[in-house]
Amino acid sequence: MRSIEPLRPEDPERIGQYALAGRLGEGGQGVVYRAAGDDGTPVALKVLHARLLRGPQAYDRLSEEIVLVRRVADFCTARIIESGTDGGRSYVVSEYVDGPSLHEFTETDGPLAGGALARLMVGTASALAAIHRAGVLHRDFTPHNVLLGPDGPRVIDFGIARVLDAAATVTSGLVGTPAYTAPELLRGAHHTPAADVFGWAVTMTFAATGSPAFGTDSIAAVFNRILLDEPDLATVPAPYHEVLRRCLAKDPRERPAARDILLQLLGYQDVEAASSALELPEGIRRADRVTVDRPERGGTENLTRPDHAPARPDRTLTPLRRWRRTRTLVAACLTVTAVGAAALVFALRPHGGSHGSAGPAPVVPPPAVTVGSANFAESALLAEIYAQALEVKGYRVTRKFNLGDRETYYKLVRSGEIDLIPEYTGALAVALDPTSTAATSEQVESVLRRMLPPQLQLLRSAPAEDKDTVTVTRKTADRYHLRTIADLEPVAGDIVMGGSPEFQTRHQGLVGLRGTYGLNFRSYQPFATDDRATVIKQLQDGRIQAANLFATEPAIAESGLVVLADPKHLFSAQNVTPLIYRSALSATGRAALDAVSAKLTTDALMRMNVRVLVDRAAPRTVAGDWLRQDGLADRPGHEATP
Repeated sequence: MRSIEPLRPEDPERIGQYALAGRLGEGGQGVVYRAAGDDGTPVALKVLHARLLRGPQAYDRLSEEIVLVRRVADFCTARIIESGTDGGRSYVVSEYVDGPSLHEFTETDGPLAGGALARLMVGTASALAAIHRAGVLHRDFTPHNVLLGPDGPRVIDFGIARVLDAAATVTSGLVGTPAYTAPELLRGAHHTPAADVFGWAVTMTFAATGSPAFGTDSIAAVFNRILLDEPDLATVPAPYHEVLRRCLAKDPRERPAARDILLQLLGYQDVEAASSALELPEGIRRADRVTVDRPERGGTENLTRPDHAPARPDRTLTPLRRWRRTRTLVAACLTVTAVGAAALVFALRPHGGSHGSAGPAPVVPPPAVTVGSANFAESALLAEIYAQALEVKGYRVTRKFNLGDRETYYKLVRSGEIDLIPEYTGALAVALDPTSTAATSEQVESVLRRMLPPQLQLLRSAPAEDKDTVTVTRKTADRYHLRTIADLEPVAGDIVMGGSPEFQTRHQGLVGLRGTYGLNFRSYQPFATDDRATVIKQLQDGRIQAANLFATEPAIAESGLVVLADPKHLFSAQNVTPLIYRSALSATGRAALDAVSAKLTTDALMRMNVRVLVDRAAPRTVAGDWLRQDGLADRPGHEATP
């Protein structure tokens, strides 16, 4: 189990939605706490040092990096859950791994050997290949960032250092650990996958011998050895001597890729042949010599996905011949994983490019985002508009529409399973604060700023509104002289009200109609949320006398229905707004959705609803037509990603 220290007087008791239980450690990036969310699930919460996140754009940079980090496969790594801010503290939440760090274990029990060392090397090489395949660099691969969990080694803290690099230099606080720093970084080059490979090799040397490959005395002496001397591998077990020597080459171009390290550890002598045997999906080419950051210097990389080799570390010696007999099974897993891959290359940074002139141009995987919708037609239409607007900007969109009511889909967005969903500001404010009486757009926005959890964000609101209404037929309005909701009070005992099941229990529903207007209807008839046709038919047939309809419902105008005025402002402002998981979209994606909101009016939304609900046009077609009409798309919408 991981050792946990008590909280100190200066430590907060809560950060965001998480209650802190104790300290797991403190390092150059920040303090790590053991914490628990509302459901009691333990997590590791790192509060980043304020000095490393300076300036108004620092948190945005961190959020954009988390977009990439969350794409890393979670075998052999600790999954990143979310990032956020609370009271000026920036934090990152990750999966809790109940086991000591490699540094702590080795310092206490001594170097690893035999099967334990083999499993550590294969597991961490798999993790590094997965990190690189997602377009992320670790930047601080050390024994402190490898945890020995019950199900095998887990690599943690990958990617975050990219954001923190701007606040540190070699002389005034290097982000990273000196003994594990690649020589090209000491010469001022930018970080590449090859630098991660160097850090991995020094870490594995520490695991095998109890000491880093270039010693642990003064920083100046260690840096001098890293730059000029050969690594000390004298006591490294023979089977691993050669692979570590190659990974510790002074020239980053001579170091193998993480994928190749994994294959060599599995016993393949001809790594190129083994690599070419891993088939990729049709239309996906193997990446060749792709670098990240900048093209001036640094190593190159050629990746495929690794496989998972879970096991509990032990101290037993496993002969290498017996280990090699497992390579056929693991290679088969590698092939299966590769077939399912979308692309096996790095996502280039803004100033990145290919290094050197050899090889074909790389295929860069597009950023991925999952767009959801509630279980009614307008929400699905808006989600389709958002999806196509992002596809125009190069996003690969997965659509998960008709998820259910707000109580259902909000949990999915909050957990990060859904990255983006259309919302209505007033209804969301009441859902987050049932006591809210906010009515105007400004009041609603104030509630949302106060109540929205830090991992979520509302982007620019559209002028388009779709409020809840109480609607009656012209015949009913004339019979009872109804103009406002207040006019229903003396006749409510004769009225059957109809609407969605959720309307029964919400403040902006029967609860508010009773409390605000004193309405006690004869009965309430619930209908499926997406069954608007039945609601309207029963309203017209007189089976119900009043209905909760959205203000953009096409039948209101088509059938001459009467929307009763709301003089007491029970139904608050309901501006259409994209709700996103904060780290899911880059600045480009956010700008695309802001442009959509700027053009989306209530009239435009009503016209699109008519096309979908009355004319039976496909939502994909309607969304694409509107985007092109308003200059927000230059090509038809894509097919949904399965």
